[in-house]
Amino acid sequence: MKALKSQLASEVLADPVARKHLREFLTRGASDGAPRSEFEFRRPNGETVKISPRIVPKAKAA
Repeated sequence: MKALKSQLASEVLADPVARKHLREFLTRGASDGAPRSEFEFRRPNGETVKISPRIVPKAKAA
């Protein structure tokens, strides 16, 4: 999870329910054939955000 450095990622990881959804996504193996995983997350200010996690390939060294 080294790549998760955004404010949104910090908020998702701080919320127990959202963290559980993210963990399930990662343990299921986000293969190309796996069904798309989406869930809603409520920010501390009450705003609802739809999260669509995906795994992207590692960046190549320049």
